[in-house]
Amino acid sequence: MRGTVDRLFRDAAAATERYEAARRASAAQRVKIAKLQRAVRAKHRRLVVLRGRIGQLAARQYQSGGLGPTAALMSARTPEDLLDRVFLLDKGEQAAAGLYHRAEQAERRLADERERQAVALADLRAELHTQARVKRFIERKLERAQGRLDGLQSAQAARSRSSDCPRTARPRAVTLSADGKALAGRKWTAPVGRYTLSSRFDQAGGMWSSRHTGLDFAVAEGKPVGSVGYGVVYEIGCDDAFGNSVTVRHDDGYFTFYAHLSEVRTRPGERVFPGQPLGLAGTTGNSTGPHLHFEVRVTPQFGSGIDPEPWLRGKGVRLREPAAE
Repeated sequence: MRGTVDRLFRDAAAATERYEAARRASAAQRVKIAKLQRAVRAKHRRLVVLRGRIGQLAARQYQSGGLGPTAALMSARTPEDLLDRVFLLDKGEQAAAGLYHRAEQAERRLADERERQAVALADLRAELHTQARVKRFIERKLERAQGRLDGLQSAQAARSRSSDCPRTARPRAVTLSADGKALAGRKWTAPVGRYTLSSRFDQAGGMWSSRHTGLDFAVAEGKPVGSVGYGVVYEIGCDDAFGNSVTVRHDDGYFTFYAHLSEVRTRPGERVFPGQPLGLAGTTGNSTGPHLHFEVRVTPQFGSGIDPEPWLRGKGVRLREPAAE
């Protein structure tokens, strides 16, 4: 049965990579659509200007009595005046013809841009459909894997939720250090102020059955751990390999996971901001020393994690490695 569980987790991990590829494709498609929309607006403005100039030309011809070029030639007083007017009319007719030609070109280009925009929108809808389908696949695989894994564990080691986990009766304020205060007020931030990255994503090691699913921040026990961005506390966990943990659902649909906490200082449903303390770093669960295990997930379930470093970098957060406190 353990082999089946491992296979389900591998399938979910592969699907998570496909999901991220689809997400990147849809993001690129949105950029393309935005450019096409700007091009359509610019070409439409040019067409409006050209149509206005054509309208002015038609009005001037109407005001000349309806005879247009003929009336201008008939009103010449001398042969020299007639030759001058023939030359000017020839230039004017060329300009008018050029104006009509440019308007026709603008019409065609506008139609082409609108067609490209429609194709790009259809491609985006297809990418979003692929994202949704892959995400459902990930969730099904992880639900099956978790169900089988729970069957292998004893009732005491089974994952518990929310009210069963030890935490303060009411979330209370945590005094931030200077580093912690520097984290607050940003749209996205690192989960702790000063740290050493002791383990990275996908790293092999004896502590993990197959691969490391997040980042380990080595910090002093009791150090405040903050949310990396705006979101809502989705879940509190305890009594498993991750010890005391918090899962936050962010406004962009991703989930972040904070584990091995010595104490949880939030509750499910609480709205959080970047840098807001969720708890204190510790060494609960499968841990050899005080640290924060941090994950970024496509779903709230274990097994849907992606590499947190490029994800944070895309939010403007670059991790560094100063000495731990």
